[in-house]
Amino acid sequence: MNATAILAAIIVGAAASLAHCPAAPGQWARLPESAPHKVSVVSATRISCDGVVCQLLGVAEPADEARAALAKKFAEEYFRQFGGYFSIYNSSHPLSASDGTPIVWVIGHGNGGALNTELVRAGYLAPKLEAFPDYSFTMPGKQGEYVARWREQLRQAANDARDGKPPILPHPIGWKPH
Repeated sequence: MNATAILAAIIVGAAASLAHCPAAPGQWARLPESAPHKVSVVSATRISCDGVVCQLLGVAEPADEARAALAKKFAEEYFRQFGGYFSIYNSSHPLSASDGTPIVWVIGHGNGGALNTELVRAGYLAPKLEAFPDYSFTMPGKQGEYVARWREQLRQAANDARDGKPPILPHPIGWKPH
């Protein structure tokens, strides 16, 4: 391989990496890595984590205001149960919206699913999988890092919602299928 081909491969690889993080990483740099976090729910698909507004990965904001209000209330309950003890699991490969907003995959520490999937499983949000078709990230596991199957998890959560299965939280809530 000649020097031109090597340089071209490096440029293409760098461009592909930037495509997953189209905005400056400044907002990501403001997110602390360790818990506890100070969190508030901004909307059905947005949270404020330690003062940084973040968009949830793979879910669509509902058009129906009543459903959006229920989703927001559910997210508030999720964080009430987990407190500030959660992690943003896609920090291994930061993804940002065009305005620089971090797009995040949130999992509470303990027994429960990702906030993203549980909002879908509860029937409040729909998966939005087409926005980042090539995006992937790794997560820590008992056997080391592995590629997260976030799309499959959201599809399964949508199937569970259709089948009336309850969301996965540490403590039961007064949830009814929607």
